[in-house]
This record gives sequence, C-alpha cells and structure tokens, in this order.
Amino acid sequence: MDLEKQIVPEEARLYEPIEKGRFHHPLVLRLLVPIMNLIQRTKEEEYVVRKDSDGRAVARCKYSASLRGKGVNGISVRLDPAYPELAGPIVRLMLHKIVSKSPVPRVEIEIPRWMQPVVAAAEALGFEKRVEYLKMGLLL
Repeated sequence: MDLEKQIVPEEARLYEPIEKGRFHHPLVLRLLVPIMNLIQRTKEEEYVVRKDSDGRAVARCKYSASLRGKGVNGISVRLDPAYPELAGPIVRLMLHKIVSKSPVPRVEIEIPRWMQPVVAAAEALGFEKRVEYLKMGLLL
C-alpha cells in the first residue's frame, strides 16, 4: 500500500483510490484462492522488491500462469519511478517464471501508461501494445 501511495499519480487516485481493503484480503478469500487455483490449474505468485538499506518496497510484481496449456498467462509489475533500472530485470524475471510454468498460452502484461520504464522493458522483450484503456475518459 505504501508503494502505491508513492508511485500512483494524483489524477489516477481520483478514480481508483488507494485503500487498505485493496491490499488486505479477508481470511475466507485467502483460504479459497489456493483451492480455486488448484481446481482451475492456475499458478500464481507475487513478489516484493525491497531496498537493502531500509526495507522499503520499490517494486511489486506478480504472475498468473495457466497450467492447463489453455487461456492466457498474465503479468503485473508496479515499480517506483525512482528505480527505472529495475524495470528490465523484473519484467524478464516474471516472463521467465511464467513461461517456465506455462509455455503454450500467450502472455499479457498490464502496465499503466505512466509507468514508462516498464513499458519500454516489456517492448524490448517483444511485447506489443494491443489495447489502451481509459479510466473515466482519461488516459492513465
């Protein structure tokens, strides 16, 4: 939550507030998600990158891989703009992890428009922009 507070632009917060509920999942959900992943044959993992000096989070990334060989694999990366040099290694790591678990389905990555180092890293690895979404009519 602290990472989101420091990296999300103010105009994006107007339409998608940073609230504790988005980061704290109820116990029932935490128990059901592994069961649902087992039934759907999906592998999900989430990582946080922290600074050595003070333990502050500078990036958060996750992937969701279809173990059935069907559907779509997904990657998400949130990166502090003060650390653009981490974009390439993080996107490569997530791509490696997802393809090693599920090599057949296509891989989609969702990146906010304002996170340009991550966009550049994804494009350098061969990702192509397919769609661009608006939030409340704004490009965010």
